[in-house]
Amino acid sequence: MDFQNPERTALAGIEALHNFLRSIGMPQNFQELGAKEEDIEQMAHCACFGDTRPGTIGGFVKLEQKDVEAIFRLML
Repeated sequence: MDFQNPERTALAGIEALHNFLRSIGMPQNFQELGAKEEDIEQMAHCACFGDTRPGTIGGFVKLEQKDVEAIFRLML
């Protein structure tokens, strides 16, 4: 943990997660997964309005469907 530069710590953590996911053969983005732009709305809806979800997901920060869609678009 770099307390003087927490962004550096966060970026290192992200890189470590990407490296781990690659090492076990996980897709790194929607293209590798086979998902497309037109799939985002439905995937976000499923994430937010699943069997027991009330329209939001997340514990620390509640995310609505539009938030999840924005995050998913970063993965294109």
